Amino acid sequence: MVTDPVTCSPDNTLAEVDAMCARFRISGLPVVAVPAGGVAEHLRDGENGLAYPAGDVAACAAAMRRLVEDHALREQLRLGARATAETRSWSAELDCLDASYRELLTQQRAVA
Repeated sequence: MVTDPVTCSPDNTLAEVDAMCARFRISGLPVVAVPAGGVAEHLRDGENGLAYPAGDVAACAAAMRRLVEDHALREQLRLGARATAETRSWSAELDCLDASYRELLTQQRAVA
């Protein structure tokens, strides 16, 4: 079970962030994240985690503060995160990740 706080940096790839979020959900830990990439497919603001707009440091800090200070919310999100994880198989997750990469490659080729 994941129990230590983990932070993402701009150096993390989308795949790394998606994998971390999946680990958190499986462990019943809510996620505070920008709903982008694979995270957007699973993050339900107020249900299994908290979302904030990309680049909005104040909103990120406020979401983290809410999670720390509100025990009832934390418990609700913990249960929601675990329930979300239980609806997905690793095979389905990998299929989604594969589809996302294929879409990105197709878009990149179209631009080139």
